[in-house]
This record gives sequence, structure tokens and C-alpha cells, in this order.
Amino acid sequence: MPDAPPGEDAGTLAVYSFPNGATVYLDANAVGITPLELDAIAAGTYTLTLQVDGYNPVDTVTSVTPGERTSLVVFHEFAAETVSLEPTESLDPVQVTPPLPRRTPPPRETERPASRPPPVATPQPETTRPPPAPATGTLAVVVRPWGTIVVDGTTLARETDVQHATTLPVGEHRVRAVHPTLGSREVTVTVRPGTTAHVEIDLN
Repeated sequence: MPDAPPGEDAGTLAVYSFPNGATVYLDANAVGITPLELDAIAAGTYTLTLQVDGYNPVDTVTSVTPGERTSLVVFHEFAAETVSLEPTESLDPVQVTPPLPRRTPPPRETERPASRPPPVATPQPETTRPPPAPATGTLAVVVRPWGTIVVDGTTLARETDVQHATTLPVGEHRVRAVHPTLGSREVTVTVRPGTTAHVEIDLN
């Protein structure tokens, strides 16, 4: 180790490594094992080499300043191992079967919504209109001296001598007066709507 001569300026050099236990060479001279602290080293620039088993050696340059402490930290990297490969027996070539192509399923048909049946018309009840009321009129009959009144074959009054009135449909009607001893007489009368037809039958 280059100790400083008496009267010259000197400094301190501290060396650390990861991992510890590295051999430190100062200008190619082994000076110790890390962690290492060197006192009273002459000021100047030095080349340091650190070596540790299983790791790559590290070379670095550092300077020592008079009256100061210089610290140096070194990180080692793993040394790459040399692997020897021995020739092996040749093997038969392996035939690689390519994978079968993946089958793509056919596209699914889009389901169409079922068509709705046409709406069924609900039968509406037929409105039966009543037939129009037939137009009518009034028939007033008087028999002299008296008798039975028959209109269109229907007897309306028996042995009466007073006026007999009835409502009949519009149109022609057969009016007959019957007397037990004087006989009978028949006339045709037309009845008009909303009016009164007067008939007097004399059997004398």
C-alpha cells in the first residue's frame, strides 16, 4: 500500500463490496479483503480491482483527496458459467402432424317472428229494424135501422144502430151490414191515412 511519506498530505480510502469478501488490488497490489479501510494513503489517483469467487472481477479508478475520507462501493455480477455440450445420439425425426383446421359452424338463421293471423272480425249483431207501421185511417159505420157490422169478413159490432168507429190500414175495405129480416148489404170503402171515412148503410 502506498503510504504517504512523512510531511506529505494523505487521505483515507474505504472500500465496500456486495457480496463481502472480495480481494482488493490497489495498482495490482493486494491490499486486503472487503470491507476494507486504508489509512494514510498518499493523495492521488489509483486503479482498484476487486475479485470474489463466482462473480466477475470489477476494475475501477478512484482518487484520494488529502485530509478526506473516500468511500468506494462496488457491486459484483454473477460470472456466466461455461457449459460444455456433449454430442448426443441422433434421434429419428419426429413427424409433426399439423392440427386440423377448425371448423366454423354455419351461421344460424335468424328466427323470424311468427306472423300473426289476420284479426278476425267480430260479427256484429244485426239490428233488425221494425217494419214501418202501416199508415192507418178511421172507418165510421152506421146501419139503418140496425144490424151487425162485418168489415173484411170480421164482425166488429152486433145488432147495433149507433155509429161504430174502428182504425183500419189505408186502402180499400169491404163493409157489410146484416139484418135478420131485412137481409144484408155490402159496400166498398177507401180509408185514407189520418182521415175518417164515414159510411151509412140503409137496410130499409
